[in-house]
Amino acid sequence: MTYKPTTRHSPWVIAIFTFFALVVLFNVLLVKLALNSSRGYIENAPYKRGIEYQNTITKENLISSLGLKAEVLTQREGPETVRVMLKIAPAPTGIEFVHARALRFADRTLDTAADLIATAPGVYSAPMRLAASGLWRLEFDFAIAGQTGLLKVDRLIQ
Repeated sequence: MTYKPTTRHSPWVIAIFTFFALVVLFNVLLVKLALNSSRGYIENAPYKRGIEYQNTITKENLISSLGLKAEVLTQREGPETVRVMLKIAPAPTGIEFVHARALRFADRTLDTAADLIATAPGVYSAPMRLAASGLWRLEFDFAIAGQTGLLKVDRLIQ
């Protein structure tokens, strides 16, 4: 019997070759996508941004560091007017200002601001025009004895 060479390969040889060809093709595709994708954003001044972030955290912790408790109340006064009240207990002395901002997550054009007025010891309020019902972020900036603070509250306004 004589050996006759054939051009037909074993299915295992074809499968192994195909597997490695697909791995190489997949890696080439990933490299191409990586080179064409966004390089990302590198902060220009990371140290300054870090300082600003730490200052924000310090402002947010001012009320608790002074041993005070804050409560935010809202009361609808009209179709587009809501009275916003900030109660700080025990009533601190030396509050220089209380400024409120109402930020609308769904529509930033509705954002509004107001200066709150002391109506009682430790109680500050002002009417604000909140044109739409829904989720609002109420941010209060205030100063107590030369230190500035920040309070953020998410509130559902009906």
